[in-house]
Amino acid sequence: FHPFLVRFLPAIAIWSFVTGSFGPFANVYLARHLQMPLYEIGLVFSVSQLAQVVGVLVAPWALRRAGSIAGIAGMQLATSIALLALAVTRSSLGGALGYVAFNSFLYMSEPGMYSLLMSKVPVGERSSASAVNALVMSGCQAIAAVLAGWTITKLGYPRMLSLTAGVAILAAGLFWKLLKGE
Repeated sequence: FHPFLVRFLPAIAIWSFVTGSFGPFANVYLARHLQMPLYEIGLVFSVSQLAQVVGVLVAPWALRRAGSIAGIAGMQLATSIALLALAVTRSSLGGALGYVAFNSFLYMSEPGMYSLLMSKVPVGERSSASAVNALVMSGCQAIAAVLAGWTITKLGYPRMLSLTAGVAILAAGLFWKLLKGE
């Protein structure tokens, strides 16, 4: 492993627990927990897709302005705030706004993380670094989905979302601490 990966992969692993926890259950959250009708769920998903595109387009500007690591950590903290909003809301509108914000900030940070990885690893090691990154992310997301499903059934959506927000805050802090020397 390149020395950068030793610091980068733990931060990505923790973040992957955030990315893998709510996504698989979002439609059930909107339908059952908030009792949103199907046509509204479709509208929310469509708007969230648009917000993702806007987030990805705005990300380079935000990362240049704040710096890579501060920008990524800030986007992770914004994701945690959206998760907390989803945990406390009881209205369809609040759930829709929280979900759109969650998806926007979640996807906004991804290009910055990948660009940071590629900029710190030598050209000859980029393919293997990308593969290990994908392996860590996929494995952690699979574990996160199982844990989130168990947490939802035992403790409910608000607690699962609050716990996931806490993990997002931990990921932002870990990302900042492990990588701030870069």
